[in-house]
Amino acid sequence: MKQELEISAEKTSIVASDETLVPLTQLISDDIFMLSGIRINASSTAGAGSVGDITFTLLKSEIEWHGEAHLAPDAEKYAISVDGRGAAVSCYTYTGCAWGVTSLLQSMCISGVPFQTAAFPSFNLTDWPDIP
Repeated sequence: MKQELEISAEKTSIVASDETLVPLTQLISDDIFMLSGIRINASSTAGAGSVGDITFTLLKSEIEWHGEAHLAPDAEKYAISVDGRGAAVSCYTYTGCAWGVTSLLQSMCISGVPFQTAAFPSFNLTDWPDIP
């Protein structure tokens, strides 16, 4: 059975693989704080992250059309993977990762009064907006 990801101010950081995603690290940190009272460090340091971290990874998905680069039709697609070792949101664009942040936050479980604990259940998800 997969283990959930418990988040804490001491053990969890939020990191981005690309500078364009850094604003999302602060956004999810602020949202987690508002929901749980737990302040997570939002790091602008690019990298793979450590055990327990929430990472954002920007994937390259451009297609060549008449000599110009264009985003592929699935530009807002994202994938989320959560287990006891960490959470990862992978996307093709900032907007895709923003959708991923929304889905990740919707899965957060909060308990404990007056001391808050927060965790994400283990899951894998690939999704994209249904835009006509």
